[in-house]
Amino acid sequence: MSWVTHAPEWWAWVWPQAKQAHFNADNLIPVVWPPALTYHPTDSPLLATAWRQLADDLHACGKTLQPVAKSRPAMIQLENRRKKHSAGDDHRARESFSVLHHSHSLFIIADDELGIFRGIHQLAAMVRAGADVLRQAGGLQEFAILSEPDFNVRGVCLDISRGKVPTQQYLQEMIDGLARFHVNHLQLYMEHTFAYEGHETVWRNASPLTGDDLDRLVVYCRERGISLVANQNSLGHFHRWLVHEPYRALAEVPQGFDHPFSFVPEPFSLCPTDPGALELLRDLYGQLLPHFESPYVNVGLDETMDLGSGRSQAACEERGTTQIYLDYLNQVHELVAAHGKRMLFWGDILIEKPESLARVPRDAIAMEWGYEADHPFEDHCRHYKKSGLRYWLCPGTSSWSSLAGRIGNTLNNVQRACAAGLEHKADGIVVTDWGDYGHWQAPPTAWPGLLAGAGLAWQGIPLEKDIEMEPWSERLFHHCDLFPTLEHTWLWFELGELYRVCGAKTTNGSALFFLLRFADSDLNHPRLGGLSDAGLAEVGAKLESLAGRIAKLRPYSEHVAYLDWTRRMLAWCVAFGRARFACGADQPVSAINAATRAELAEDLDHLSQTFAGLWPGRFRPGGLQVATAGFDRLIAILKDNTTLQPLN
Repeated sequence: MSWVTHAPEWWAWVWPQAKQAHFNADNLIPVVWPPALTYHPTDSPLLATAWRQLADDLHACGKTLQPVAKSRPAMIQLENRRKKHSAGDDHRARESFSVLHHSHSLFIIADDELGIFRGIHQLAAMVRAGADVLRQAGGLQEFAILSEPDFNVRGVCLDISRGKVPTQQYLQEMIDGLARFHVNHLQLYMEHTFAYEGHETVWRNASPLTGDDLDRLVVYCRERGISLVANQNSLGHFHRWLVHEPYRALAEVPQGFDHPFSFVPEPFSLCPTDPGALELLRDLYGQLLPHFESPYVNVGLDETMDLGSGRSQAACEERGTTQIYLDYLNQVHELVAAHGKRMLFWGDILIEKPESLARVPRDAIAMEWGYEADHPFEDHCRHYKKSGLRYWLCPGTSSWSSLAGRIGNTLNNVQRACAAGLEHKADGIVVTDWGDYGHWQAPPTAWPGLLAGAGLAWQGIPLEKDIEMEPWSERLFHHCDLFPTLEHTWLWFELGELYRVCGAKTTNGSALFFLLRFADSDLNHPRLGGLSDAGLAEVGAKLESLAGRIAKLRPYSEHVAYLDWTRRMLAWCVAFGRARFACGADQPVSAINAATRAELAEDLDHLSQTFAGLWPGRFRPGGLQVATAGFDRLIAILKDNTTLQPLN
């Protein structure tokens, strides 16, 4: 028998890919599988979840999966070599596996149960990608797959603090989806969305996660090969706390600071020289960290834009802002170490002065975030590597501040992060998904980046100079439940590329969205650079053509509703922007004639109500008020009756 690397067409849609894939050259015709595929069950909760996934995928192709007694032969056979790896061994060895399809049998071979789990999921991915062949021919070609991850840590960080706090059921659905892509690390980004005892004032209206919620999620993740990791921002992004008494007294600038995450000045960061800040964190960590099995905790410490501008100013002038930041980082590290945890922190502050990385505790791990296609991952990797500090790279989904996502940007961003990390031996890749300014984007917008980042962290593919959309759309369709047909997938891709069409050059979001965020400014705002009436007209024409295609989707469902709302919201941005250009780029919104403003306000109110109608089921009620406050603000601006309010 001879084996060739030439693969059938469906193999390109398998995700994640494998390091080696060989197909039997003597038998490229699919081997017919029996109606019921059999396996020997075990008492492993981890493997049980993988078997359920495979059973669901086989059922969709007209096959079943049935357990049989050990005394009977099984078509799917497991070989767990139970090889012991020392504590210092690369974690990747535990997750590596082989899958062999030969002589009407399937063999999954690994050194560890976790590898077996990944192997079953890989077989399920092949079933999904080859579904058409399975339905028509009854089976797949013979093959041999050898697979191992490129990165030890392949993670996701989900924002649950900017409005949308997912329901327990939706979090479980997301975890199931991430497990398909061999993700092994999950963080839920928290500012104020855990129910800390004694701090009810902060989280009362947020529908926060409770300790019981976290305990159940830890088990749910463990049974899907994922480690749930504690996350609590601990310096900047503390405004959800500091706007309340008595926490305001702990702020760097208690009277308020003009920061990008609110429409009005608010206290933003804790004061790093105030011992009370550390005492508060001691309490929070004491309540939060016992719920987690993972050795890691992400303490944030990013975007400290007000540091040195308030109560710590004198200390920063005397000793240097970087030193004050490092002192605080080391004190937080001591709090974390007291719980036996290992500190993760965002690297954006110290990478600006790379020599400071040498003064970070050696067991800490820096998380290097960057969300544009041209983020300097390569240069920053060199600095981290030189410092000897361990680090992970954190690209993003580009979903936030966009409404429809930025597909091309996220695919470039995650590919370049993974390529740089592989070259410079970063320990992990963690894809981030944020919800800036109310988390208006629909759930499907996150998944192109999540799918790409997780799969490329497992097994990289050559860096694409010009991104080909077809393979990515096929992968999403085959492996992500939020994309039920290829037409759904392509519609999201086309909506997610409109940020390019408008002609504006901006970062960390789309100019179409920034028309809304900066509606109280004129059109010369730097986040709208290059936006033109002609560009908006072109976007409007494309949206009109997409409307007919969305209307043809049947049956009408939540999937269609998300597409339709996103298209209508983008169309509203176009109408709003063009009405403003008609008055002159330097004119305020009030220059639009009253009848047009009234019509825009009425349309936006309907869109807000539709948005609210799509909220239940996936998200807890508490954050809805934060999200719809942005719509209310725009309506007030249109009515020339605005009083800006914080996003709390």
